[in-house]
Amino acid sequence: MAVLNVFKTMVYTYGQAVHAVRRMELAKIRSYADFKGHETILDVGCGKGFFSRYIHRRKNDVYGIDPSEEDISIAKSVEPHITFVVASGEYLPYQHEYFDKAVSVCVLEHTRNDLKVLKEVYRVLKKKGVFVLSVDSLSSPYISEEYIRVHRMRYKVNQLYTREKLHDLLVEAGFEVLNTEYLFSSYVSSFLLRIGSFFHFGLVFALIFPVVYPVLLVDDWLHTEKSNGFILVVKAQKP
Repeated sequence: MAVLNVFKTMVYTYGQAVHAVRRMELAKIRSYADFKGHETILDVGCGKGFFSRYIHRRKNDVYGIDPSEEDISIAKSVEPHITFVVASGEYLPYQHEYFDKAVSVCVLEHTRNDLKVLKEVYRVLKKKGVFVLSVDSLSSPYISEEYIRVHRMRYKVNQLYTREKLHDLLVEAGFEVLNTEYLFSSYVSSFLLRIGSFFHFGLVFALIFPVVYPVLLVDDWLHTEKSNGFILVVKAQKP
């Protein structure tokens, strides 16, 4: 049992480091968020706390919220020095203008009231506070309607986003949109992500990380102009 617990802790701590898609997604979020240290940061939909732990290691005061009691329990067991709370994005248990920044990694598409979530994040951010989020888009022409249907059902996705749709939602919530970028737009990246999805982005996908990750990096470098993609990353600010 002790060996199993150690293995699980290693998976929860380092697993996303060998998740090629998540690694590139988080790199873009980190670039947009520009964590400076000694900031108070909210991780909306933190799951098992992987990204919260990364932010915390950069000497930030991190608060992670997620509606899953099981995920929060795991997050607390792996890193007890971060404040992890069971809560939904629609009802953030924090006072007005409490956070310097907020992040959210592919969470908004799973919520029932995305606009309310955005308004709550706006409420708890300080003025000039930055919100960086990623969302499922699946707008690439290399992704079929059947794949989208299966993806939405398998991962409990309630809505997908285009750049224009998310921009309008953020503006309605009060934000100013600063930057947007699609990830994984080409045929090659779409093909690799479909493979990853087939294996639920699990152990098999992790094992082929040494091959998939550099291919995705080169593919991203070659395709600088992206009008669609698998994932959309956005940076917004509270005026």
